Amino acid sequence: MPIVTIITSLLLVALGIIAFVTTGSTHHTALIPAFIGSLLFLMGILAYHPPFRKHTMHASVLVSLIGCLGAVSRFRHIPTGFMNGNIPPALLTSGLMATLCLGYIVIAVSVFIRVRKTKSAQ
Repeated sequence: MPIVTIITSLLLVALGIIAFVTTGSTHHTALIPAFIGSLLFLMGILAYHPPFRKHTMHASVLVSLIGCLGAVSRFRHIPTGFMNGNIPPALLTSGLMATLCLGYIVIAVSVFIRVRKTKSAQ
């Protein structure tokens, strides 16, 4: 599971950097995915230390949930975003961030359930 966390974090960091550069490096809020990704990266690295694994994986799901909810909250701007016929970069970035975070949450929860079933079967 730590490798999935690290891969997801690197994708989020890349998304944040690409969004920041494509918006002309003036909108610092475009770096929010990179911030969430850097937190996930740190947790993914910490999860390789066995005593910290359980807690860091649960914390990483919480960080990802906060990132997903924050990204989804931007969707309220969709109607005004499409008024002029193009997709604003902020909505596109938010959609990609929400998709990455939600995908990570689904994978993590399925792993948590599988581990719980394995432990209870022993």
